[in-house]
Amino acid sequence: MRKGIIPVSIFAVAVLLLIGFIEKPIANNSIDKALIEKKTIVELKAESCKEFIEHLEKAGIKIKAITKGSNTFLKGEATAININEEFVNVYEYKNSDQMAADVKTIRSDGAIVGNAFVDWVSIPHIYKSGSIIVLYVGENKEIKDMIQKSVGNQFAGG
Repeated sequence: MRKGIIPVSIFAVAVLLLIGFIEKPIANNSIDKALIEKKTIVELKAESCKEFIEHLEKAGIKIKAITKGSNTFLKGEATAININEEFVNVYEYKNSDQMAADVKTIRSDGAIVGNAFVDWVSIPHIYKSGSIIVLYVGENKEIKDMIQKSVGNQFAGG
């Protein structure tokens, strides 16, 4: 009788040890869950015209044309980006001080830009980041959301 008990006892101990080493999922680990929920993805904001265009392309925005031009309102180098027949204008400055000087000339509702009173064809949305000012005149939510994701919240306009 004793001969049978020893192998069974050894087998039972081995099974218990193996069970102890098997990795078990933690059912409700609130600490880990809280840490995961608090993690946020930090995206770098576009701070130049080139970076802004790269953000648009990465977001899958179809750009029809990009044209450089002159501007009568602001002193930065103007670039017009045609997205589905709507234009987003980017004004790039050599440094943030030059941009800050132009920002001071923009009224919070966007009606005055530089030395001009502007009668926009739609609601202006004006953003800034790094050494660029981004101007979008329109109400396309997709375009506004994309600009906000790329450069941050608007500082002037509607």
